[in-house]
Amino acid sequence: GVRKSSGADAQIKPVQLGETALETAALEFVGMAMDLSSGFGNENLTFILSLYAKDVDYYGNDWSVRNIRADKVSFFDRWPQRNYALDLKRSRAICISKQRCVVTGLVSWSVSSPERNKKTSGEARFEYSLILTGGKFSITRESSRVVKRNN
Repeated sequence: GVRKSSGADAQIKPVQLGETALETAALEFVGMAMDLSSGFGNENLTFILSLYAKDVDYYGNDWSVRNIRADKVSFFDRWPQRNYALDLKRSRAICISKQRCVVTGLVSWSVSSPERNKKTSGEARFEYSLILTGGKFSITRESSRVVKRNN
């Protein structure tokens, strides 16, 4: 069965989460990816796509960068003005090895389409899995879901 941890067990603690240099770098990478997705139209699309691994678990689908590109183009056309802000206080990175990190948390977002006269904003809970190869992070998994809609 499951046993309650005793006081002695509580002394053996892992490194404080989110405080290693790698975890800080992983969090900053995701923040940068969100900054790149902010803006107008498809201006940063090529750079955004360069952040992904060859094969990605993208919102539950096993997709290539070509599939992701089509999805992003469709979304960016629908919402040509976008702003994403990583909520650092409610986000964290956990690196399970020197190569693999998971970043989870909250992003505040607002999107608008002047030509359709539509705008919406809110908060979403996200999860990214990253792999570090050759000193560079790549996204191997991405998912998010809206948890609050303002309008």
